[in-house]
Amino acid sequence: MSQSYGSRRDSSRRGSSRPSYRGGRSNGGYRGRRRSQAKAPKRLDRSLFVSQPVQKEEKDTKPAYVGALYSELNLNPMLAQNLAKKGYERTTEIQEKSYPIIARGEDMLGISATGSGKTGAFLIPMVQKMLLNPGERLMIIAPTRELAQQIEKEARSLLPGTKLYTGLMIGGESIGRQIWQIEKGVDILIGTPGRINDLIKRGKLDAAFYHNIVVDEVDRMFDMGFIDDVKFIFSHLGSPRQSLFFSATQNPTVEKIVQSLTESYDVVKLANNKPTTQVVQSIIDYSHSEEKIDKLEDILKSEELEKAIIFVETKRYADMVQDILRKKGFRADAIHGDKRQNVRKRIIDLFRKSKIEVLVATNVAARGIDIDDITHVINLDEPTSYDEYIHRIGRTGRNGAFGTAYTFIKRG
Repeated sequence: MSQSYGSRRDSSRRGSSRPSYRGGRSNGGYRGRRRSQAKAPKRLDRSLFVSQPVQKEEKDTKPAYVGALYSELNLNPMLAQNLAKKGYERTTEIQEKSYPIIARGEDMLGISATGSGKTGAFLIPMVQKMLLNPGERLMIIAPTRELAQQIEKEARSLLPGTKLYTGLMIGGESIGRQIWQIEKGVDILIGTPGRINDLIKRGKLDAAFYHNIVVDEVDRMFDMGFIDDVKFIFSHLGSPRQSLFFSATQNPTVEKIVQSLTESYDVVKLANNKPTTQVVQSIIDYSHSEEKIDKLEDILKSEELEKAIIFVETKRYADMVQDILRKKGFRADAIHGDKRQNVRKRIIDLFRKSKIEVLVATNVAARGIDIDDITHVINLDEPTSYDEYIHRIGRTGRNGAFGTAYTFIKRG
């Protein structure tokens, strides 16, 4: 379903004022009192981590979604050919519903679950726009290096024969090489907020040449404290511009951010902050850390497990769990913020190729992992929010496959 927000496209809102957001920080901070006095975050209800029964009527009446044929979209021949080489015949739902809005040049907020095809939802129509209008440039901002790399890889796969070029601007890589790329000319610039911000401040990137921008995973941008960087980048972009925002969840914070960056936008909302019925969710109770690891080992030895990602809260615990699992004979590795970018990339590639069967990860490091055949997601540490939980378990049960999610909860 699509909705329209803002004074330009919703006449019923003309003359009305938007709600004020001057009441202070909305990220859960405790303004005006010391950190030591802040209350501990409330634990989530156990029932959120257990599969809810689907009504028989819903099962019987909800038809399977069948996307539009790409051949019906009148795409540029080279773009259509590149999609065919990738084996893409039909759109996903978010792609089909986003395409006409983006093609009309309108701003948009797309809300859809992890693994639903959001990257294609903005890349395909934007590449088409650039091929129809030579000289157009696109900037894509992602919250993590891994996600930026994944987007850049997907973009490159759509560009053979088009004479359009990508540039990846992320930390942990040579800024000198990135400056060289910009000087040569970058049609689709993809990067993290910090590095793009740095390049603008150094005078090496003139963002005014970019009139199209995508902010991916808006909710994570806020969680990771990047919104000021994003606003700085927006203040240097060319005008007029087309702005696209994508998120796996919708909440007042996401809406506030989007409203601060564009006057008017359409909303395509497919996700409702609920996990897909393709993922079977269960709780694992434990009393102490040794029992926790024993039960984890039992799960990993189950016959149906092929590839698992284990979420933990801290970098130190990620390394500890990795070492324990290796000693028990599992092909395991860990990724977190203390590991160099090239090391994290290598580990993810090994996981993708199934040379690693168990990946232990912190929340931030796992952003951008786009692997379809993950059979299990294991929350060894409880998620601190339901949005975080939805992001985590969205790594399994993708593209029609079934997945399993376990959440460890301490008794008492």
